[in-house]
Amino acid sequence: MTVKSKVKKALILSQTSGITGVPAMVVNGKFRTSSPEAGGMKEMLDVVDFLIQKELN
Repeated sequence: MTVKSKVKKALILSQTSGITGVPAMVVNGKFRTSSPEAGGMKEMLDVVDFLIQKELN
């Protein structure tokens, strides 16, 4: 039951966040990026780190 609930929640989140592929990340429900959009995996993680810092300040 718990697994079904979490899968359903994840499916809804992926549909409403605009994620169309993987790897992709959403920061605080506001910002979305992916490896292809950022120019690579390392660049995506750099963007995510930046966005996290932006949200913390």
